[in-house]
Amino acid sequence: MYSLNLVFPVMLSDELARIAEATGCSSEQIFGIAGGNASQLGVVIPSEDRRRKTGAVLREEKQNDSPDMPALSEGDVVLTGAAAVLWLCRLKDCHPRFITRISIPDDMFSVCDASRWYALSSAFFEVSHVNARLARLAELHAPDIILRNEIGMLWKAVDALEYGTDKGFGGLNAIGYSLMCGWYDKPDEGDEGDTFFE
Repeated sequence: MYSLNLVFPVMLSDELARIAEATGCSSEQIFGIAGGNASQLGVVIPSEDRRRKTGAVLREEKQNDSPDMPALSEGDVVLTGAAAVLWLCRLKDCHPRFITRISIPDDMFSVCDASRWYALSSAFFEVSHVNARLARLAELHAPDIILRNEIGMLWKAVDALEYGTDKGFGGLNAIGYSLMCGWYDKPDEGDEGDTFFE
């Protein structure tokens, strides 16, 4: 079995779309954050005194690095990026599902011919390569902007392993396997199918 612990949890594109719908954010904001743009979304949590006066939770958004944010009062808390998304998820009682470990089972051999297994292995090792680079940069205390960029690359690599690429690799989904739930439509042994490669 190929297995790998990710140094940073990742959400697949389908999960990001679900989060966007549940929180009322735009898909561009959520996918932008996954891609490493921390300032796609800003949230202001009012101080306890302001919440008592207004009776509501204040939420403001900003796009494209705009400096426009609501006037802050003493005690207000500003969250951006992933922290803002997670706070909104708690507010909406939406529970994000993260991938923290990549596992490719041994029985994948039985449904992949040599060329398919090579493509699948290449996609897996791309995830492994980006994951190792991110771990090293974290050890070196690289600047946040570099770490966010690498996190975005890790998300893209995991997404490509799950859903495929524009280079003809159909991804794990094309053979009935998901990183989230394992086999959901396992082909018969030796069945090469016609969707793994386009």
